[in-house]
Amino acid sequence: MTHGPGDHRKAVGPPAFWDVNAGLQFSLLFALGLREHHTLLDIGCGSLRGGRLFIPYLATGNYYGIEPDRSLVEAGLRDELGECVADLKQPHFEYRDDFAFFVWERRFDFMVAQSILSHTHHDQARRLLTNAHESLADDGVLAATFFWRRPVAGLHVQRPRGTEGTGWTGEFGVAYEWSEMEHMARDAGLALRRLHFPHPRQTWFIAVRQTHASRLRRLAQRADHWPATARDLHRADGIRNRYPRLGRASALAARARRRRPRS
Repeated sequence: MTHGPGDHRKAVGPPAFWDVNAGLQFSLLFALGLREHHTLLDIGCGSLRGGRLFIPYLATGNYYGIEPDRSLVEAGLRDELGECVADLKQPHFEYRDDFAFFVWERRFDFMVAQSILSHTHHDQARRLLTNAHESLADDGVLAATFFWRRPVAGLHVQRPRGTEGTGWTGEFGVAYEWSEMEHMARDAGLALRRLHFPHPRQTWFIAVRQTHASRLRRLAQRADHWPATARDLHRADGIRNRYPRLGRASALAARARRRRPRS
């Protein structure tokens, strides 16, 4: 498959969120401790929405991307990163959809899965989490997003449940209750913590090996000090125009907080 100008951006989500999601990925991982000497696995790296920031930052050879659609990566290299940067930084790529991270025969300091678990039913989600556990460094961190389905009401209740079905799903995606995500991670040997770090539509969490579960609170504190960024994100024109109800609801909630008497 070939991609025309701009198509590689549309293929990985709403173009209005392209730069926002790229910056959020990089900002979150940097806040969690990513530095240039670390190795990073970008799960579902697509057209290098995040890769165009990670690859120049990381030391040569420290970026790894896994993606089913080779043409998306090639479009990202050509139209976003530039082949000269790729030649200098020597990123590694594998083109497959089975989350076989072990093909590189190494363990990674950090992993990021932006908008992947939002499109995988439970069998694929379990495979991702299990293989992440096997390929994480002993003190490694996985940061991932998903559509968080509240048990009774709220956002994403209209989406299909990730536990009902198998394989990959389409553009609309699937949603998981937090307890369902925790259960799958626990079976894979991982401990999770949900973050308050901003995202236009999904929810971030971090995962570490269960033997390092005590690190989660400290890691989350590094990420959860972004309230100003969250406010700016919800005020962004692209998001306000796309989700006017969300904008009004946020404004009403902020007004109620200001009126709340102090104890």
